[in-house]
Amino acid sequence: MLQWRPLTFNAWLLLSSAAMMAAMYLVGATSGRSYGPALGLLLLLLSVPALTTLYAGQVNGFVLLALAVAVAGLQRRNAWLAGVGVAVAAMLKVTPVLLLGYLLWRRQWQAAAVAVAGIA
Repeated sequence: MLQWRPLTFNAWLLLSSAAMMAAMYLVGATSGRSYGPALGLLLLLLSVPALTTLYAGQVNGFVLLALAVAVAGLQRRNAWLAGVGVAVAAMLKVTPVLLLGYLLWRRQWQAAAVAVAGIA
């Protein structure tokens, strides 16, 4: 039996799916391998937690995308990109605030400052 869903749920599902796909593409691209993005997308398709997150309508896809942007920024030595990624992730969920400690431990002062300013 088909279940009717509101338009907002379908839009959220589409945006969450796109965020997860973009995140896994970015993570795969940071590996430096030619097959990295394809492998990231394949692993996403086989991931039960990703499907559960989509079914439950949680915000985890956007947190994953923000953290992937932060990792890409750290790899490219782009403090602004890393700081913005950590800030957005921390605003969506509390746990990524711990990444500020990582940035400080690695002496990534500019990225930590951007993250704190972005959160504020």
